[in-house]
Amino acid sequence: MRKTLLWVGIGVALVAVVAMLAPSHRQGPNVIKIGTVVAPDHPENIGARKIKELIEKKAGDRIDVQVFTDGQIGDQRTMVENLRNGVQEITWSPWAFWILRADPECHRERLPVPGQPTLL
Repeated sequence: MRKTLLWVGIGVALVAVVAMLAPSHRQGPNVIKIGTVVAPDHPENIGARKIKELIEKKAGDRIDVQVFTDGQIGDQRTMVENLRNGVQEITWSPWAFWILRADPECHRERLPVPGQPTLL
């Protein structure tokens, strides 16, 4: 599970790096913000620090990766909203949170229909 989480995180981070390396008119390094709601010694944050290490090793001073632990930049809902608004680039949260809480519209087509069985 931990290895899977780490590899998923690394994959997401590498996609973010490719997007961040596109030509930009901004001065200074691009910033990637990684946020979690768990303690600094949790596997999510260990993976986040590894992502930071790998990105900064490859990109040098062109990208600055910032890791925020313990909900420093908000709870899960806030971080999901930050992702959508371009304030934050990476977070970990359960799929159920995304589908059921963060965006009820994603779940609309699965609402119970009278007379039909439902999985909810």
